[in-house]
Amino acid sequence: MRNRKVPITIYKNGELLEQCDNIQAAGRFLKSYTNDTNFRFVKIQNGYVYGATWSYNGSPYTFTAPKEDQNRRKLELEGKKKKGSL
Repeated sequence: MRNRKVPITIYKNGELLEQCDNIQAAGRFLKSYTNDTNFRFVKIQNGYVYGATWSYNGSPYTFTAPKEDQNRRKLELEGKKKKGSL
């Protein structure tokens, strides 16, 4: 199911930085906050789905989402990998 609103929580150096209504808002916030040229949607997704950390200018950023959204997206991504569409 696309375009589902998944709330994203952003942490910098292990401390709460921002709570966003969805990944698009999280990407816009990070781009503005870091003055980056990119939205970093893949970094955010890999963070809340797989627990990956994104480092930018020496600071680690982590991302969380509700467990049910994390599990649902992980299943969607694994299904795409099996079908060869990623």
